[in-house]
Amino acid sequence: MVSAALVALSHHTAPEAIGLVSRFRHHANSEVRYGVVLALMGYELEEAIEPLIELTRDPNAQVRDWATFALGSQVEFDSQELRDALNARIADEDNDTRDEAIIGLARRGDLHALPAVQGERRSGSFGRLILEAAAEIRDPSLYPLLTTLRHRRDVDETLLNEAMEACSPHSRSSDSETTKSLD
Repeated sequence: MVSAALVALSHHTAPEAIGLVSRFRHHANSEVRYGVVLALMGYELEEAIEPLIELTRDPNAQVRDWATFALGSQVEFDSQELRDALNARIADEDNDTRDEAIIGLARRGDLHALPAVQGERRSGSFGRLILEAAAEIRDPSLYPLLTTLRHRRDVDETLLNEAMEACSPHSRSSDSETTKSLD
């Protein structure tokens, strides 16, 4: 019942409910905690960000994944605490959570995204989010790695081409962007 109410609340803009919703982040039922994530997603307010950061450490993979997605892709908010939470998830055992963390760091120009993308290639995984992260990073050191993916059937060709263009040593876009980290 509580999880259904939280999911229903996620379909409405109700910043006044953030405090009430956040109280359920420690609930014993993972479906309730998942509902909390959905209800807090998209708010650029610290009172929503803080519980989402906490939920990136949830024992349930679905809750961790969606909290990481909410922070990495659904808000522009940026802080060292948020980046630390995303960075902690780049080694997550759940592939979706790990990929969401990597793209979230890449979108913020964080230095940890580059070795994380390189590590995904070594692990044999190179999905859509990792290609998007490579395109965000725009680092020419990724270009040789990306060219090795050309003939793989499991790689999105359009995203691969965009990432290769962004990371091409001859592309002005790779020269104009640099990765950074918050101090």
